[in-house]
Amino acid sequence: MRGAGETPPPRPAWPEILATALVAAAVVAGLAFLTRELEVLLLLGSFAASALIVFALHHAPWSFLVCPTLAGAATIVVVALFYHNLRRTAPWPKYWL
Repeated sequence: MRGAGETPPPRPAWPEILATALVAAAVVAGLAFLTRELEVLLLLGSFAASALIVFALHHAPWSFLVCPTLAGAATIVVVALFYHNLRRTAPWPKYWL
């Protein structure tokens, strides 16, 4: 519970923190705007956290966008597809875009 005793990475400078937060907020606002204009749901609550993580972890390996972000979302959809169609009499989803 004490940890490995390693020194944590340095905290980013305030301008970088602010820029990251603003870009993440702009992406979420853009998705909200497109959701309203296109009348198609493009925004979920977890996207705000994902956007912040993706923009804040610029030093993360490239594979970070594929795993866990994309792979996690795809896994959730596939499991939900099987779960709902095996447990319910009505098909899920009602329609595909």
